[in-house]
Amino acid sequence: MTNINFISKRIVLYFHEQLIQIYGGTSGIRDENLLDSALAQPRLSHEGSYLHDSLFEMAAAYGEISKKELCEWLEENSDETD
Repeated sequence: MTNINFISKRIVLYFHEQLIQIYGGTSGIRDENLLDSALAQPRLSHEGSYLHDSLFEMAAAYGEISKKELCEWLEENSDETD
C-alpha cells in the first residue's frame, strides 16, 4: 500500500466543530494526546510495513480507539445513583 492519505488532525477538528454547530455540545478536546494517539494508529509501521494489512483495518483502527474513549467517558459520567 502506497500513497495513503491519512486523516489529519485539522480535518478532524473542523468536522468536530461543524457537528457541534449542527447538533450542539461543548467545543474543545478533553484529551489532545488521546486524539493524537487515535490519529497515529493507522500510520503505525514496523520495518517499512504498515501494521494494518488493509485500508479497512486502518479505518477500523480510527474507530477502535474512539470506541474505547467513548466507553471510558460514559463510565466516568454515568449516574451512579440508581
